[in-house]
Amino acid sequence: KSSEGASDLVKQALNKIQEISNKEGMSGLATGFAKLDALTSGWQPSDLIIIAARPGMGKTAFVISMAKNMAIDFNYPVAIFSLEMSSVQLITRMISSETGLTSEKLRKGNLEPHEWEQLNVKVKRLSDAPIFIDDTPSLSIFDLRAKARRLVSQHQVQIIVIDYLQLMTLPEKSENRVNEIASITRQLKSLAKELDLPIIALS
Repeated sequence: KSSEGASDLVKQALNKIQEISNKEGMSGLATGFAKLDALTSGWQPSDLIIIAARPGMGKTAFVISMAKNMAIDFNYPVAIFSLEMSSVQLITRMISSETGLTSEKLRKGNLEPHEWEQLNVKVKRLSDAPIFIDDTPSLSIFDLRAKARRLVSQHQVQIIVIDYLQLMTLPEKSENRVNEIASITRQLKSLAKELDLPIIALS
């Protein structure tokens, strides 16, 4: 891509500001969490967002809920790379979030007749949602890049979620895992920029 002159860039920036003004301040992708959207103006294209917390604090639950909102309520195609949980486990958690039925109930299958009805009605919206899940374990950054490009070209994916960063790998092993993670993070940022979409990585 060649460099651009200031006059063209100023025009593009003014168009963007006008567009944002028409969308009442939402310049990025809405998550369905009002306070978060007010804070971020939506997830911005080309951003790499790291959501970090200790294990068991609800990172995965948060992004599952967010991805479900984005795909069902706003029809944004969402790709989730789930390196720890199988795709069926992950979609079951989405079913739980969408229906209000606990994961335990769904796991044991002991539902009351009205709950079966609730399940069948609510799950329809999820079935039709543009959600794409890849559960390849210890995915390398190069495989992720190829898969992400394909998802964008075939399904017009607008946001990518990675659960979670430390399970990603580089083809060449390094003695220093900190340097590996730094390299993976840099490459994710460059991918977000190349595809012009937000990438959310849990850590």
